[in-house]
Amino acid sequence: MGPAPSGRKRWLLLVVALLVVALLVGALGLLDGPAVAVALLASLVWFVVSAVLFGRHLDYRRPRRPHRTVAKLGRVRREPPRQIPLLSRVCVICGRPLTNGESMRARVGSTCIKRYGPRYAFQVNPDHEVWVAEMVRARADQAERQARLNVEFDRATAAYPGLVAAWEAERASETGHLRRDARRRAAPMLVSSIAACVASVVVVGLVA
Repeated sequence: MGPAPSGRKRWLLLVVALLVVALLVGALGLLDGPAVAVALLASLVWFVVSAVLFGRHLDYRRPRRPHRTVAKLGRVRREPPRQIPLLSRVCVICGRPLTNGESMRARVGSTCIKRYGPRYAFQVNPDHEVWVAEMVRARADQAERQARLNVEFDRATAAYPGLVAAWEAERASETGHLRRDARRRAAPMLVSSIAACVASVVVVGLVA
């Protein structure tokens, strides 16, 4: 329902009272701050009140059309290498012990590698198998969440036409027309509150 004529009078009394209080406080020096700031604060209160009452009469937002949400894959660490080097502590050619890290990876000593070359070998990385299990669990969780999202999307899609029909019926009803009329009447009040902010600064500045 829009504000009645008596409501307009209450609005006028409110803004007058706020300005009078600001003038008295500023003129009598009841606060340490400057009078202009006090009057401006009172006018800002009037602006907030008028803006809130203006917003109460805005039309209800049209229901949004449902959209399908895609479940994201959970956080999974980067894939480790599938294979890792197979180290050797002795030279696979001459059998001498190896102490250098690069020689252990090549599995050949520094002397034999010059003649026979490296003998690299690899083995399955156990950590990669752990990662595969983690990925399987993450994808299973993603599929479960996607199934729930699909159910919610189907439910929202089925309810959407009814929500739109109810919204259109409310806009066409007497309540909707009264709300729009009240908004048109409240708009000048919102503008007047902005003017009150400017006027309070000028008036209180002259009084001070």
